[in-house]
Amino acid sequence: MSDTSRTDDLPELTLPPEILAMMASFEAAASDEAETAQESDPEAEDKAETLPLLEAPPVAAVGEAASGDEAVLVLAPVLDITAAAPLHAALLAHRGTPLRVEAGEVKRLGGQCLQLLLSAGRTYAADRVPIRLQGASDAFRRDLALFGIADPFQLDAA
Repeated sequence: MSDTSRTDDLPELTLPPEILAMMASFEAAASDEAETAQESDPEAEDKAETLPLLEAPPVAAVGEAASGDEAVLVLAPVLDITAAAPLHAALLAHRGTPLRVEAGEVKRLGGQCLQLLLSAGRTYAADRVPIRLQGASDAFRRDLALFGIADPFQLDAA
């Protein structure tokens, strides 16, 4: 028996109709947004050609708080897998600095971003640097509860 596998021996995989319909609706929504942007901005046609169709929205804004040396991380409305890398970069950029995470605009929290927030909580605790959650939206709290978590930064040390 050979150790090599051949792709032509594998059956062709097809996506379920539900997934195909969902993909079509995302593509239609992206097209509608592009058309709306072109109508409101005459130069949008040139911009639309240079931007990818499924460009991820900004994940977080980071700034300094008025209270002094505490940094503020404002989470984006959708924290899915596309938001994970930018969120990771933002959290790493402020490691060692007291951090306030604003979650008031979050509409959806995915598992990958939750893992990053949990990891940040543990990392900040190990570094003995304060990190806190403030202004969590109802959707953010609901998604945390679905994962069985009340606050990703207030977990008991294991």
